[in-house]
Amino acid sequence: MVRLFARVKREQRRLDVLVNDVWGGDALVQWGVPFWKLDMKKAKTMLRRAVWSHTLTSRHGVPLMLEREAGLIVEITDGDFLGWRGNPHFAESETPWYVGRAVAALAADPNVRAKSGKVFGSWTLAREYGFTDRDGRRPDWGSHMKGEPGLAGT
Repeated sequence: MVRLFARVKREQRRLDVLVNDVWGGDALVQWGVPFWKLDMKKAKTMLRRAVWSHTLTSRHGVPLMLEREAGLIVEITDGDFLGWRGNPHFAESETPWYVGRAVAALAADPNVRAKSGKVFGSWTLAREYGFTDRDGRRPDWGSHMKGEPGLAGT
């Protein structure tokens, strides 16, 4: 990690956007199991993949932002609510391009600091910034999960 950000500093002299998006924990989740009965090996692996990796990346990337007193850190997660979304609904989900366009819109927003520390769904940002997915749709996972008509297909 140290070498990666040393290279960024050497080649780019700055870091404008840091996107933390790694998971790989679906097989580790033990839904419906009380926390005191969780498999601790799985729990530790999940924390290393989901939390530790983001903390480590930020630890080494943020100093490049502090030098300029500017930068954007985006933490990608699965939804904007506490709960399990299930997996049979992926047809209503977005592509990586949609999420990338959300990050690009945030990075271009001169008032992005007002969003600091808050949680936003890609669908919420699509409504605000006016971007679409690669296929022209605006998947709205939030509305879909609530059973409401969303922006899909618009």
